[in-house]
Amino acid sequence: MRATSRKLPTGTARKKSKQFRIKGIAMPESKLISEIRSSIDAKLRALQAKTEALGAQLKLTEEKAAERVEHQKQALRDALDGLKTWIERQRELADAQKQKLRTAIDELKLQVALGKAEASDALEMQRKRISDGVARFENECGTILHQLDAAGQGMMRKYVETSDALDAEFEAAILRAKEEVAHRGVALDERKRELNKKLDQLKLQIAEKRKELTEKWDRFQADLKPGLEQIAKAVKGLFA
Repeated sequence: MRATSRKLPTGTARKKSKQFRIKGIAMPESKLISEIRSSIDAKLRALQAKTEALGAQLKLTEEKAAERVEHQKQALRDALDGLKTWIERQRELADAQKQKLRTAIDELKLQVALGKAEASDALEMQRKRISDGVARFENECGTILHQLDAAGQGMMRKYVETSDALDAEFEAAILRAKEEVAHRGVALDERKRELNKKLDQLKLQIAEKRKELTEKWDRFQADLKPGLEQIAKAVKGLFA
C-alpha cells in the first residue's frame, strides 16, 4: 500500500523525506522531527553517539556493555516522559489528540522496556521492534503537532538525541556480537585494536568539526550583536 502523497504549493520543490515502513505502509517522519535531525549539530551528535557506543562495546566487558544499552533505554523513557508532560500542558490540543500522543508514547516505552537480548539476532529483533515504535510515535507527531514552543523544542531535541543514541547502542552491540562470532582469541583482540584505532581517528575529526561550527556560530552572533542592539534602541525610542 502506498502512502497518499500531498500536493505541494506552486513553485515549491519536492524534497525527499525520510520514511518508515511498518506492515507495508510508508509512514512519513514528522516534519518537526525531521528538521531537528537534519541540523548539522544533531547529525554530529548522532555520529558522536555511534563512535562512543562502538568504542564502549569494543572496550568494555559484555556485562558493562549491556548496561550501556539499558542506561540508554532509560534515557529515552525519561525523554518520552518529559514530552508527555509537555503535551498535557498544551491547551490548543484536543483531548483526543493528546490521547493519541499519550498512547503512542506509552506503546514506545513498552517496546523499549521489553527484553534484554545479547545474541546478534535477538538484538536485531529488539532494535527493529523499537524502531517500529519510534516510527508510530513520530507519525502521530507529524499528524498532530505542527509547531513547538521553546519548551517543546527542547523536549523534542532531547527525544531525538536519546532515540538516536539508543539506536547507536544497538548497532554497536550487534556489531560486537557478530565480531565475537567471526573472530576468536588473538584474532578478536587484533580486530578490536584495529577498529579502536579507526574510531579514535573519527572521534578526533568529529571534535574538530564541532569546535569549528561552534566558533563560526560565536562569530556570527558577534557580527549580529551591534545591529540587534541598534534595532532594540530604535524600538525603545518609539515608546519613549
